[in-house]
Amino acid sequence: MPMRIWKTSLATTDLGETKKASLLFSAGGISVCRAVAKGLALYKQVLIASLFGATRLADSFFVATAIPEMLLGILGINTFRRVATSVFAHLDAKGEQENMQRLFSSLFNFILILTGVTASLAVVFAPAIISILAPGFSLADREIAAKIARIALPVLVFLGLANFVSSVLNAFHRFFVPALIQVVLNAVMVAFILVFHTRLGIYAVAWGFLFGHLASLVVQLPSLRRLRLGISTVFVPFDPLIRKSLLLALPLFVSMFAAQISNFSVKFLGSFLSGGKIAALSYSGFLISAVIVLAAEPFLIVLMPRFANQVALGKLDTMRDELAKSVKIFILLFFPLSVWLVLLSFPIVRLLFQRGVFTPEATTITSAVLAIFSLRLLPSVLSLLFVRVFLAIQKTVPVMWVNLFTSTVQILLNFILVDSLDVKGLAIANAAAALLQMLLFWRLVDSSIGFSRGKQFIPFFGKVILATSLLGMGVRFFLNFAGRISPLGTVTGSVLAVLGSLLLGLIIYSAASFVLKIKESREVARSLRSIMGVH
Repeated sequence: MPMRIWKTSLATTDLGETKKASLLFSAGGISVCRAVAKGLALYKQVLIASLFGATRLADSFFVATAIPEMLLGILGINTFRRVATSVFAHLDAKGEQENMQRLFSSLFNFILILTGVTASLAVVFAPAIISILAPGFSLADREIAAKIARIALPVLVFLGLANFVSSVLNAFHRFFVPALIQVVLNAVMVAFILVFHTRLGIYAVAWGFLFGHLASLVVQLPSLRRLRLGISTVFVPFDPLIRKSLLLALPLFVSMFAAQISNFSVKFLGSFLSGGKIAALSYSGFLISAVIVLAAEPFLIVLMPRFANQVALGKLDTMRDELAKSVKIFILLFFPLSVWLVLLSFPIVRLLFQRGVFTPEATTITSAVLAIFSLRLLPSVLSLLFVRVFLAIQKTVPVMWVNLFTSTVQILLNFILVDSLDVKGLAIANAAAALLQMLLFWRLVDSSIGFSRGKQFIPFFGKVILATSLLGMGVRFFLNFAGRISPLGTVTGSVLAVLGSLLLGLIIYSAASFVLKIKESREVARSLRSIMGVH
């Protein structure tokens, strides 16, 4: 079945061989920002874990501050984040400055009005929302969560607008400032925790959450002026470009709504478990998202407008080749990393979080969840890549159906597994749904553009699995050896286990990749050298 692709015949500079260095430089700059941001975010999580542990108080915070993100998904606002980069990249390729300004102002004002009204209503009905979201909480816990929610809910406005603006900036290959906003957000939150936690307790984190998101929006506004995209009162709801954007976003809205219902089921069921289980899921989820943000998102952000540009110019063969190479590189990187995280989950959690009121029992629970979540790392990264392909070719209906199906599967698994496996059941449901989602996306993308070309991936898979098996055996042997020197339950033992196994794993995997002649490993090495400026 032929693809429907918005093509343009107007001349635009191709992001081809001459821009590989620029691509790597952009990804490298984003990586630096993301590394700083995640370093601050990790410190923030360590502070929260140390001060509030894996307790019902921490559960209340994580439930309340998840509401703005849930509402963004339910309202469909985050769909504009995904659609905007593709649409504005196409308009930029055609040089339609007036249309870009009109579309930007209309969408900005639409998001502002919708999120503002919703946030106001949610503040009023915060206690009812908490009661629906976490019915297993006690009355006192629900009251605390409602107070935190009322502080955090204006974030709905700031986050919706900040995400939209960053996506527009990415369409014009302005990657640094959008990458910088997470640095600002986490720096503000850390400052609020350090300065105010003794007086405000958990509410200091909530106020930092609010002002951090406000700052993340404000810091991007000067970049818009340089692109001649000012904020105005223009709002043309029936403009053809608005209708096109809304139609493109509609399937994504449905899929994100389903994803938020799935997230709701996790919070709902987690509220009936013993205190701290929602916090354990949040701490583990943060670590996995940190890996994705640091190692995958810099390239995903750069690839999105690149794919859109190639589609606009009708250069689908180039896009297929880059997609196939990207898939192989992600498999080469994230499959062994997943195995390493499974094996090192306990010492990682022990090293990062076990201090203050974060108990050894909390470490055991959180590390078990982290080990299961690690299995979703590669599927999640590949799914993010495939979604960007669908956005580039402007086919979002398949994304909707896949997310609807996998969200339904996860919800069913949540209810089936939680009784027998407790919080581990929720983690297994999440990982299983992520794997299913990736397999379905792979099949649909391949049927649309034919990137996998038959059996070309099978020998590659075999080599990666063999190299990773050698890594796993080497790391397991080292952990047994290190445990005799210093128990993993101690700080010294955790440091030795994490650093030693990381170094040994890199040596074993690199050597195995060389012996097995995995050519993509050389591509990764060249990319890393280019990013670091080493020739």
